[in-house]
Amino acid sequence: MFRLRQEILKEVLSYLEKKGVPLTKIVIQKALYFLKATGQPVGYSFEPYAYGPFSVEVAEDLNDLCFWNELEEKDSYLYVFKNFKEPKIEQQLKKKIKDKLDKYVDLLDKNFDFRNVELLGTVIYCCKALKLSGDPLTPENVIEEVKAWKGNKYSKKEILTVFNKIKTLIN
Repeated sequence: MFRLRQEILKEVLSYLEKKGVPLTKIVIQKALYFLKATGQPVGYSFEPYAYGPFSVEVAEDLNDLCFWNELEEKDSYLYVFKNFKEPKIEQQLKKKIKDKLDKYVDLLDKNFDFRNVELLGTVIYCCKALKLSGDPLTPENVIEEVKAWKGNKYSKKEILTVFNKIKTLIN
């Protein structure tokens, strides 16, 4: 699974780069989390963290890609391709990933600023947490859950807007 997860990461990087999406740490983390949250196995585990769901394994694999000169980290938050080798994954998996990432890009309205990406990841994580605990997935519960984690960083309206966009995507 370790090798497959790295190839999935590389496929995500390749997709984002082709779409002109900045390869920032948060965009990459949340893209992989989005894949997992919408039912695509990615081989990474995610935990709540300061800026939404975070995977230490993703960070490690990005560091490995830098070590092997496939990526270069600029300004300690942005990655650029260096000697990037195309991912080696089956076409069927590639298509599934592309279809889900198309939704991810659309949900963000092509706005990849930190705040927008963090909010999407956090709302999805809170929805998954509510479902796991058996609580109803209501707008009120989602707002309460996000507020418990993020305080007043996001307004009820912002949270509700994202929730309404993603509620049908969360398995």
